[in-house]
Amino acid sequence: MVIEAYRFYEMYRALLADGFLRLNDRAASMRFFPDRFGLQGLRIIEIELNLIYDVFHTKLSLLQRKQAFTRLLCFISVTTSLLIFRTKDTSMYHNVDVIITFVLLEGAIMLDICSVIMYVMSDWWIIISADATQLQHYYCQSLMLLVFKVSRWARRPHRRRWSEYISKYNILKRCFRKPPSIFNFRIFFRIKQIREILIGFLYVEGQKVDEQLMKFVMKELRNKASLAREMELAKEVCSARGNLVLEDDYLLASECLIPWTVAIDYDESLLIWHLATDICFWTDVASTSDHRRFSKALSDYLSYLLLRQQKLVSSVVGMIDTRFDETLCCQTASVQDELPSQKEESKFFQRFCQKMLEVKVDVQPVTIAKDSDRSKSVLFDACRLAKQLEMFGERQWEITSKVWVELLCYAAVRCAPRSHIAQLSQGGELITLVWLYMAHLGLGDRFQQQKGFEFTKLIIQK
Repeated sequence: MVIEAYRFYEMYRALLADGFLRLNDRAASMRFFPDRFGLQGLRIIEIELNLIYDVFHTKLSLLQRKQAFTRLLCFISVTTSLLIFRTKDTSMYHNVDVIITFVLLEGAIMLDICSVIMYVMSDWWIIISADATQLQHYYCQSLMLLVFKVSRWARRPHRRRWSEYISKYNILKRCFRKPPSIFNFRIFFRIKQIREILIGFLYVEGQKVDEQLMKFVMKELRNKASLAREMELAKEVCSARGNLVLEDDYLLASECLIPWTVAIDYDESLLIWHLATDICFWTDVASTSDHRRFSKALSDYLSYLLLRQQKLVSSVVGMIDTRFDETLCCQTASVQDELPSQKEESKFFQRFCQKMLEVKVDVQPVTIAKDSDRSKSVLFDACRLAKQLEMFGERQWEITSKVWVELLCYAAVRCAPRSHIAQLSQGGELITLVWLYMAHLGLGDRFQQQKGFEFTKLIIQK
């Protein structure tokens, strides 16, 4: 798998610089990945992201090829300096200066030794060991293969290659969860930086990504790739925000649900689907469908991305902060009861969501308040969508989960590559795996479409 991941890393390096990819590479990747069922394709993507992380966030790449000789020369120079300094009479220097010199030189040597050990234990050593058969020098070839065999027993075969966690940010919990008494001092929330830290501490939760969710997302992506062999179709798939799955798989449902996807802005659509998913989730607690669990997890995750990780998804943020604030005000105003404790949250949410389903949605809010500006709150629209989803019974969760996958894909392909790369230093995000997997399935618009299209390197000389 490591060799295959390295092959596709070399093939897709231009994507990391927001460049264009060759159609031949797209075709080769599309022949390879759709046939990898289960989580096999995902494992290759994880290894490829590890290689990208090593290149951008570590110094392992400096131990490769020509750079390795420079590092070796530096190591010999530092080691020689230490030996000369140790044999030299140091009585004329202060003891503190001598100790500091020894610490610095020995520390530099230890850092280089640790770098070599990390390199031998990394995927890069597997890659160069696979190329060892091309070396003409027999002893060098034998030494590399021996080191690989010795290091293999210490390398964990099933080690985690990313955090395998997704963060969740739920609007209902943000609105109704009572903060601990220690945070009741308003001065804490007047300073933006402190307020953001406290909100993240109180309302952002982590959840381990289970294999069933990953298999579901990967399967949906492969299904979309099977429809997008041509570039124009691939662009259409990447532009879908829930409308494509409704038109193809649920034609009857599409008539009433499509207006909640492409007819409004992405950020507004996401908030409406998030609240509608919550309302249906808490009023259908008897359901045992896996799609219900998938819908809830993806809903809270995308809410976290757009409200808490706006630098990552800056191109699709829109007016979400304004809509979010006004929606919070509407939700708070609709509840007269005392806020629940965390132990009583579930029952409170069930009562609140049941109350939302009882709202009469026949009258549009604009007709109720003609003389005032229309509110940016999406609570009323979420109630309307939840009622429409409720009509489909148990099938609503299959519909909702597939819509959330399309909303995730829409955001993934619109994130800048540098934002995805930056997230790797923090453990990685699910949206980054989806972005790279979509690229390998041929989904995206970063493929050159005309023969003869090449990059031009401009060199300016004095």
